[in-house]
Amino acid sequence: MRVRAAVAASTLVLLSTAILARAADEPLRRPPLPDHGLDIPLSSQPLALDPTDPARVTLGAFEFRGALQLSSSHPRFGGFSALEVDPAGKRLLALSDEGAWLEARLRYDERGWLARADHGRLGALADENGLALGGKADGDAEAFTRLPDGGYLVSFEQHLRLWRYPRPSRKHPAVATAARPFTGPAELQQAPENGAIEALARLADGRLLALCEQLKSEEGLMGWVWDKGAWHTLTYLPTPELLPTDATLLPDGDLLVLERGYKRETGPRAALRRLSAADVRPGARLEPRTLAELARPLLVDNSEGLFARRGPRGETLVYLMSDDNFSREQRTLLMLLALPPAR
Repeated sequence: MRVRAAVAASTLVLLSTAILARAADEPLRRPPLPDHGLDIPLSSQPLALDPTDPARVTLGAFEFRGALQLSSSHPRFGGFSALEVDPAGKRLLALSDEGAWLEARLRYDERGWLARADHGRLGALADENGLALGGKADGDAEAFTRLPDGGYLVSFEQHLRLWRYPRPSRKHPAVATAARPFTGPAELQQAPENGAIEALARLADGRLLALCEQLKSEEGLMGWVWDKGAWHTLTYLPTPELLPTDATLLPDGDLLVLERGYKRETGPRAALRRLSAADVRPGARLEPRTLAELARPLLVDNSEGLFARRGPRGETLVYLMSDDNFSREQRTLLMLLALPPAR
């Protein structure tokens, strides 16, 4: 399969806007973080799905279950591009594109709606020597997934690579122990530095799906499935003017893919698309089914983090998180959606 790197016009606008915002807002140096983490102030402001109709709770196939704007005075807070929530929905773990991890406690109201996030803790991802990562060049974590042994696989941009972290413990938080290299797809080094693996998910049978944001083949975007110790290529067809930024395993074994895009005239957009696990195979041409789309005036920003878990009544609970690019013009949003159980 002949591969070429290409960036859609809408993506160029997204990237140039983000770069300009970062140049204006980013200090020349951010303070280092300990790998074991430190407590930080964390504020959360509840938001409606539709500010023009605060009573709206329907979003495509989903029901809106609350949203928060997260903020902190700590200068390393922000840029979150990957997300995990524990099975009980009580703890959040997010990775930033500057080599930091965030843990926070999630609170819900009597309806089960997302109501508050507190007890924030921020730390640094570890490198191969167990030392704290810092900065965009080496710490641009864009996606991660939990492995069968309880450890994590993390994909990085800028310095393109995959790292494997051991199972966390009380002494060593997640992604804070020395990483080990994980063999990536052969074509990965052909990806743009800012357009590599953005979506990474483990399937129920242990296989891995990796989707590139800007590496194109003749048919669509480049992706891979890890099976029996090797990467195999496949093709992903995104929504027009959108690109994949995360993926998560659904409780029924299928996958949910998050896509996002940006146009100066209309602002950010996002889509949630369902992908059958049976379709993920070497050489496949993946074209998921769209379940919902987000666009203004609905609550949407630079959507990059996605995670799903089983809810207490059999529903699928889906969490979306946005990357604020450390810009005053953007926000760190955390949204909760519910997908009713199949009948």
